[in-house]
Amino acid sequence: LRLTGKGSIHFGHAARALSSGDAKAAYAAVDAAIAVEPNNHEYLAARGRLRIDDEVDLARADLERAVELNPLDASTWNLLALAAHRQGDLRGAVRAIGRAIELQRDDPELFWYRAGLKHELEQYASAVSDLDRAIQLEPEDARFYSYRAGNRRKLGDNDGSRADVERALALAPDVAKYHAMLAQMQDEAEDYAAAERTYTRAIELDPDEPDCRYRRGQTRHMQGDLKGAISDLDEIIVGSAGEARPYGIRAKLHRQMGDEAAAERDEATMHELDRR
Repeated sequence: LRLTGKGSIHFGHAARALSSGDAKAAYAAVDAAIAVEPNNHEYLAARGRLRIDDEVDLARADLERAVELNPLDASTWNLLALAAHRQGDLRGAVRAIGRAIELQRDDPELFWYRAGLKHELEQYASAVSDLDRAIQLEPEDARFYSYRAGNRRKLGDNDGSRADVERALALAPDVAKYHAMLAQMQDEAEDYAAAERTYTRAIELDPDEPDCRYRRGQTRHMQGDLKGAISDLDEIIVGSAGEARPYGIRAKLHRQMGDEAAAERDEATMHELDRR
């Protein structure tokens, strides 16, 4: 925060309060600065930033006024995009982040953010173009490849999507999400043994993610390993906090194995949980 203009003493108090974690005092000090200089774009942008989590409508009003007073600050346009996004105004957010990009074309994070907005708008091809640019600017960031993979999948480019996931994994081999993405592709290609191995790695990296256990159980089932599939459901049930679904799936597997008593117990538990 820079100290400029007649309200600078208040703005200085805001900076010190913010650095010490006292958001309430920072907000009061910025209000005081704006009372002295109501048309200072820095003060308005700072208050917009402080308001964005709890008072997004007021934050957007401050940020719109700030960019009106100084339309050449990319960081304020970026904040305005965030405020619009939180309001659900995706097209307004795209316009604002587009203006930030015009002012700061070498920031890959801006292209990445706009790609995310376009994905929500189902503009997948345009999102891929933004991620292409982000990757040109920062080719070693795994996030950009993983997001491009998701958009390429939406466009039916499965080969390109898989290549992006594999590149993301090469750059960040300890991210469970990337292993899960690759495993799903292997699963869809009916390479169940490879999918099981990749889901296992995802589970090792993130043991609390039940979806990967469900999916690994399915790959085991497809390979005829009913005991392995039941083992995955056992672990899901331990951490499920009373969810009915895994009992129903396990009941079917028990029945396939010929254990009618276990299947009936699981079905009874499932119905009891459903009634709750």
